[in-house]
Amino acid sequence: MMSTLTLIRMRPARWFAAVLTLAVLALPAGAYAQHRARLSKEVVEQVKGSQNKKIQVWVTLPKSVLDRLSATYGVKVKQVVDEAGAVIEATTDQINRMADDDQVDEISFNHRVFGRLAVTTQATGANKVWSGEGKSFGGITGNGINVAVIDSGIAPSSDLARRVVFTKDFTQENGDGVDYYGHGTHVAGIIAGSGAGSYSPNIAAFTGMAPGAGIVNLKVLGADGSGTVAQVIEAIQFAINNRERLKIRIINLSLGRPSNDSYQNDPLSTVVERAVKAGIVVVAAGGNLGVYEGQQIIGGIESPGYTPSALTVGATDTHGTVYRSDDTIPTWSSRGPVGDPNNPSSWIIKPDVVAPGVNIVSASNPDTMLWQNYPSRRITGANGGTYLRLTGTSMSTAVVSGAAALVLQANPRLSPQGVKFALQLTSQHMANYGLIEQGAGEINVALAVDLARSHKPLALQMSNEIGGEQVKAGGVVFGNTLIWGNAATKASTLIWGNRFSANTLIWGNTLIWGNTLIQRNTLIWGNTLIWGNTLIWGNTLIWGNTLIWGNTLIWGNTLIWGNTLIWGNTSAGVNSSTLIWGNTLIWGNTLIWGNANTGQVDGTTLIWGNTLIWGNRSCEPPPPGSPDDGPPCGSEG
Repeated sequence: MMSTLTLIRMRPARWFAAVLTLAVLALPAGAYAQHRARLSKEVVEQVKGSQNKKIQVWVTLPKSVLDRLSATYGVKVKQVVDEAGAVIEATTDQINRMADDDQVDEISFNHRVFGRLAVTTQATGANKVWSGEGKSFGGITGNGINVAVIDSGIAPSSDLARRVVFTKDFTQENGDGVDYYGHGTHVAGIIAGSGAGSYSPNIAAFTGMAPGAGIVNLKVLGADGSGTVAQVIEAIQFAINNRERLKIRIINLSLGRPSNDSYQNDPLSTVVERAVKAGIVVVAAGGNLGVYEGQQIIGGIESPGYTPSALTVGATDTHGTVYRSDDTIPTWSSRGPVGDPNNPSSWIIKPDVVAPGVNIVSASNPDTMLWQNYPSRRITGANGGTYLRLTGTSMSTAVVSGAAALVLQANPRLSPQGVKFALQLTSQHMANYGLIEQGAGEINVALAVDLARSHKPLALQMSNEIGGEQVKAGGVVFGNTLIWGNAATKASTLIWGNRFSANTLIWGNTLIWGNTLIQRNTLIWGNTLIWGNTLIWGNTLIWGNTLIWGNTLIWGNTLIWGNTLIWGNTSAGVNSSTLIWGNTLIWGNTLIWGNANTGQVDGTTLIWGNTLIWGNRSCEPPPPGSPDDGPPCGSEG
């Protein structure tokens, strides 16, 4: 088009006029049709409605015609973006007339765009709890509940101002607890960030899950994101000893290490169990060992996430929307089960729940390593705050810790088992995924808070609306310490009466299944258990028509596990630290269980170690010097 006009300008003016006249005369009748700007579907729907309704729209047009447009149609220009267009406030009648203007190319709805943390708080229903929607919601924000964040410390951030109530550094004597890595700050922001740095009129885009909660900063990881098991144990024990003085109700462990032993022999698991018995909810990352070199790994839950009493969290990907129907579980999110690899009857399901963990935006500080090394993940808030976009079960764990704070404010008498029960029972079962991938499902904080506060759970409507979609509770709980019956609720006991709702499975010492309470020990996990149409568990397990588990395991069409299992034993020249599953597959080309600290698998050396624990469970991008625009944790992003 431009080259044609250039050629025409080079012709004599008289010739150009003649050509133009001939061209016009030659046009078909349809060419005289009135110009009409392209309208987005949302704008079309609005125009069909009330003519006096005012809305804000994005108009694509040259900047030079804005004044004329405003004068001609009486619209109000709200924002100008260089030569790209402008945001205009107008009635639907004005928009309809403006669409016929020759210089208006396109009119679309001015959608509000959210960072992933804003999406997360909506997709989990946390925003409903803050605003007091529903009969049992009273503007719950986690007020009065303190969360011990055992991580890399906390750096200065406007989002965390007045949120940190106590700091102790376990990495060095007289340490200041400041985060030079960036992980702990990000985690704390997800839990309780105020969103101050991203505030704009009527919205704080990157508000944490429980913005009224307090943070107890217990630093155990250094500037490289690593620390020792001993430091983590010391911090957890400190939280136990000072739980009443510091009002610690929750411990967040967005850290872990691959373990070559069972949880029964893990001192980190032992202290986690001790914390839960002391009345503290311990929320732990499941880990990011769901896939290795394209191979799916089963049983990759890390320490201490594999501790039975911990509230273990896997990740989901919201794909940037508040709608639950498009949520998926990333391949890298660790899957269960956990237990003694030589004794399948000892296995338990992990994770317990899943929560958003992909591209989560939260607080950062320019002096941290993550901020400095990964510029493509930086985000500046509307009010000048510094934020980073990170991915991993670390982020999902922080989401659940914030959710637990909301549940505990709703009902401070709940035990750790009661909090787990409320979050699991109200979670949404995700289609196409099994228990070892999602546990009870994706959390629904609004329903969990409603359940926690209700004195008549039978009267509850176990569904709500999120993102315009109806979301139903999956009704699945599993654990080994749940107790309930007919008595009144006590501080250490969660009691729901002798009947609940259909499609409800509670897995532990007592089972509620359908509408009937089956008393303790009458149906024991390990004999025969049937759940819906997908699970038969006992001597034989059939899971989603793909898994038969007993003397022989057939998983899909490619893996056979039974007589061919070499797991933690030396046989046929296979090292004790490797696992062969099926005929030729080495499980994900990585080590999950074994006796050695090092192993050679397909030329890749993996070092677990017994003392090193990592806090970089956030799937950091490639090292400096590598391309920085690829999605973390494999193919998801």
